Amino acid sequence: MKSLTLFSLALLVACGNDKSSDSGEATPFSAPISCDDVGIDIPSGLGEASGAWDPAGRLVFFGGNDAVPIECAFGNTSFVGETWAYKPACEGFVRIETAESPQDRGRHVAVYDDVNHAMLIHGGRSRVEASGPYTLYGDTWSFDLSTDTWTKVTGAADGPSKRGNHGGAFARGKMYINGGNESTDGANFLLKNDTWAFDPTNNTWEKLSTTNKPANRLYHPMTSDGDHLYIYGGGDENALFGSGFMNDLWSLNLDTLAWTELSDGTEASAPVGRIWGSLTHDAANNRLVMFGGHDETPLGNNNELWQFNLENNKWKLLEAGDRLDNPENGFCDFPADYTTIVDGSPERREAGVSAQTGDGKLIIFGGKTDCGNINDVWSLDLSTDVWEEHSRATQGEACLRAYQECSSMCF
Repeated sequence: MKSLTLFSLALLVACGNDKSSDSGEATPFSAPISCDDVGIDIPSGLGEASGAWDPAGRLVFFGGNDAVPIECAFGNTSFVGETWAYKPACEGFVRIETAESPQDRGRHVAVYDDVNHAMLIHGGRSRVEASGPYTLYGDTWSFDLSTDTWTKVTGAADGPSKRGNHGGAFARGKMYINGGNESTDGANFLLKNDTWAFDPTNNTWEKLSTTNKPANRLYHPMTSDGDHLYIYGGGDENALFGSGFMNDLWSLNLDTLAWTELSDGTEASAPVGRIWGSLTHDAANNRLVMFGGHDETPLGNNNELWQFNLENNKWKLLEAGDRLDNPENGFCDFPADYTTIVDGSPERREAGVSAQTGDGKLIIFGGKTDCGNINDVWSLDLSTDVWEEHSRATQGEACLRAYQECSSMCF
């Protein structure tokens, strides 16, 4: 993957105008952040990467796909196997060089392991050729956040089947995964609805015997409050073709292992179905917060902000996001005034990295947009629901978010 520099950003500007982390409490791993290793390099736009928040004060993420999508969303893959960190206090990125690391991949699960102060990843897929079957992964890796080293902790035969686009969360000292896709054919899905738990103290997987299971799915975000797992939406076998997007919300009780449908998505206040959004549990306000994703509306990628109140099981739209104004000139040919943008909100996206910080914020990096893959960093203050931009995009963003005058939607 090519990294960009702040010099590239200057050129762009010149052209125109988990439970402990949920609570916000300090952890045993909190420490003053050092900026000594922050340089001028920044990652290029990435979709399909995954990451976790390090309580020491950085967003760590691995892998992803930095290829420019063909026809807005399909084909064209360029998977990477790099490890990066963004340090908000230093306003910069660090490329973390390691002697060993997982194979290049995207669409994998990543969670913060608060027992071992590590980032765990599982699964994913990759492909070197421009077409043909994908390679699926079923291995589990641990990234030690104290030493910045990768260790492979299980192979593909030691737990869940090889898969990608599954949900993942960490609770009660374990990493949980749900669902996903087992197919190596990019045009067809083989979906799952199983739930597994990985114990990092002994590096073992256990398949959970859950009841009242949700439908098979992929592309669904997952989070936890420590006692429950939550999944929202995702897609079925037709998700690749712009239909089959789900909008149901489920909770798994980790004591009884029974799934409960909290919302079937039919109420008037509920979001429309979507894939590849982000979902986090906000303990201070007893709610789930959802951002972005790709839905079934004509706009597709969105930057909506939603909350689900866990006291009354009701959805509420917090920010409606960009509004569609003018149709495309042709397939994937967007006019400059395609949308009316919401000032102070991130670009519309799917498949980005998101994590909750220790001080009550949701931090996001990258994702797929109508303009390709993006490389910005934003945070949402969960006490005020106000966004803050930390690192400006150098690619993948609608022109109107950077300049006053634009001849087309994208840079």
